[in-house]
Amino acid sequence: MSGKTLYDVLGVERNATAEQIRAAYLLRSKVLHPDRFDQNKQPTEWKLANELVKELNNAYSVLRNSLDRADYDRTLSGQSQSARTTSSQQQNTQRSQTSSPPPRPAPNVKLGKLQSGKTYFDLLPRSIQEQLKKRVAGTNKHQVSVKISGVGGNYFLGALFVGWYWFLLASASDSRWSSDGFWWLLAFTGLVAVLQGFNTDWILNWYRSPLRYRLFITPIYIIKTHWDEVSFWPLWEVTGMNATHKYTNGIYQGTDLTMSFKDQTENLKISPPEAYDRMREAMRAFTQKIQTAREQQDWQYFFDQDDFREFDSDKISTTRTRHVSQRTIVTFAASFLLSAILFGVAYGMNTRSPGSPVSTYTPPPTPTYSPPARQPNPFDVAEAQLKKKSQPAFSEPEQPTPEQGGMEYGDSYVNSTGTTAPLKITTRASDGNYVMKVVNWDTGEFVASYFINRGSTLSIELPLGSYKLKFASGDKWYGTKFLFGPRTSYSYIPDKMTFYLSGDYARGHRIELIPQVGGNLDTRPMSSVDW
Repeated sequence: MSGKTLYDVLGVERNATAEQIRAAYLLRSKVLHPDRFDQNKQPTEWKLANELVKELNNAYSVLRNSLDRADYDRTLSGQSQSARTTSSQQQNTQRSQTSSPPPRPAPNVKLGKLQSGKTYFDLLPRSIQEQLKKRVAGTNKHQVSVKISGVGGNYFLGALFVGWYWFLLASASDSRWSSDGFWWLLAFTGLVAVLQGFNTDWILNWYRSPLRYRLFITPIYIIKTHWDEVSFWPLWEVTGMNATHKYTNGIYQGTDLTMSFKDQTENLKISPPEAYDRMREAMRAFTQKIQTAREQQDWQYFFDQDDFREFDSDKISTTRTRHVSQRTIVTFAASFLLSAILFGVAYGMNTRSPGSPVSTYTPPPTPTYSPPARQPNPFDVAEAQLKKKSQPAFSEPEQPTPEQGGMEYGDSYVNSTGTTAPLKITTRASDGNYVMKVVNWDTGEFVASYFINRGSTLSIELPLGSYKLKFASGDKWYGTKFLFGPRTSYSYIPDKMTFYLSGDYARGHRIELIPQVGGNLDTRPMSSVDW
């Protein structure tokens, strides 16, 4: 044989070990990978890299398999006339000589038809059903079983769907949805419901199926099962088999298997790569036994190994009307119901804002808050000294901390009936509790007051207008009159906080009472008198 050999393609010697062949393949696949070239800017290099990688994959596919490599070595040495040929006519001639079906059996041995077929599990005779169950369970040792598909990927998809619902609920509590955002979220939730239905139905089918999704190499047949469907072909009807082991950057991505029979072709995906080796070895061993039994007229061998001896396509239907099962309908209904409930909960969380007729909200790019160092005492030195001399020590009893939310409302708030806008206040746990007082910016009229627990977020709605926000903070609570006692710290935001309507959106503010680098909202101390 002249020209470049497969060993030359990988750059190894003919006596190279399996480890050396694999190492050479990984090294060259990284160097020659098409991803190293820009398809648009380097089309010539990219095309050449694809051709070289294809040649490299073919060489590795042959040399990594001990049986294929042995055949290839015999071809190189000219020691075997039964090696692979490129002529389909020669291949067909060889198969007709070595893989022909057995001739007519002896009169005392009643064989089945020994032919290919396809039907459904529940239509088969009980004896064939029991035999297939043994093969699925693995109790029949005379076989090679290869898993075609599983449910691991479906569990991963299920986790992604759960993640979508978590995101939906989180976004509902974070900010008001816009009108467009509402419809996008609704549409995507509907799509998730459909995909979740298909995914759950696949998992249920997998566990309820008596057969699963597998390929079996048996002493006489190749059997493929898919849920409740059964397809089978005698080994002598195989006219070709080709496998492509897919690697990306040296990482195995599965094996594409093409099996050709007399009247059809099956395209399957199997893994790991060793599965293909086991299949080929089993097919060769079983084919040899079939040939030996045929030559010795050992019809009992075919009788004992014929799983489908009682299968008669003239009496057993091979087709039936497919209909949606009740279980599938219930699965999809449950998926849609769950999605509808969770979306309804999210929508309720998002629209829970009493007195606000505006259904959509997009917060403006409001400033973040960078508070100054906490004042040790809101009173100036002179006032403190005066109180210390003329007044008795503070002796009011400490009271339970009130619940977070509104404490008192002014007439302007109570009588307001118009549009409202949101306000969110976030506090730091180490800064104590807060009382926030809202007053009208123009008139100074009291609007409302709220209690904010340390380390929490207060979400409220205020009537449209401009306000001044004042804060009192401390640790121990002594009631609405004394607030946090003599150690109460008072401050205010000097900027006007305006709540207004822009188109269909109510514009509010989000303030973080947390010191942070680059904070752009100022606060200033104030006395208890100005509070």
